[in-house]
Amino acid sequence: MIDFLIENKYAFEVDWKADYIEVKTGLESLFQKKEMSFTLVQDEDLYDLEPEIYFPKINVLLFNTDFSIINLDIDSDSYVTALVETKKVLHLQIVDERIKLY
Repeated sequence: MIDFLIENKYAFEVDWKADYIEVKTGLESLFQKKEMSFTLVQDEDLYDLEPEIYFPKINVLLFNTDFSIINLDIDSDSYVTALVETKKVLHLQIVDERIKLY
């Protein structure tokens, strides 16, 4: 399932030590897939942070949208990130405990 999500641009995977530039590119692809006109702005402070710090901060930037980013835990040294409607996060977490809100 994860491979399907990644191949069809519903999610992206980055190494655990990925820099924010790579993640921002993946997020912009997800925004396009969802036809969001959202652009990450006021994110200058994220470039020097570690992923476990900047992913939750991205969700703060998404606060005024209907979307959040989630982590699909595949038990590896990478992050698999998807963009979902915020109202569906709890349901997804009930379906699969590996789904975590950043």
